[in-house]
Amino acid sequence: MSTARRAGNTRTRPQKHQNEFAWSFAKHKTDPTTKVIQNVVITNCCRRCTDILNWKISYGKYKPLSRPSKCVKCSNRTIKYAYHVLCTDCSLPNGLCAKCGESAEIVQDNSSE
Repeated sequence: MSTARRAGNTRTRPQKHQNEFAWSFAKHKTDPTTKVIQNVVITNCCRRCTDILNWKISYGKYKPLSRPSKCVKCSNRTIKYAYHVLCTDCSLPNGLCAKCGESAEIVQDNSSE
């Protein structure tokens, strides 16, 4: 069935696959990349983005960067953390979240669960 036919319909059943259990690194992955993901420190993000990144880490959805990414403000390849759009030099002085770019209270909670 094409998506055009059922565009106006609403879903009547719940989502089939729900993440009910946290991702177990010891059970599913043991490569060196997994050890890097477990030790990721979330910095320069607002509370909402910190929660999103913690969820990605706990459920095994976090993918680290393979090379530095480009900052949307200064256009330099200085972003070393995945899912960030602003580099540290652009986000800290202006009080912006490095992930969403909004002016919000930056969480200094550096714990990744």
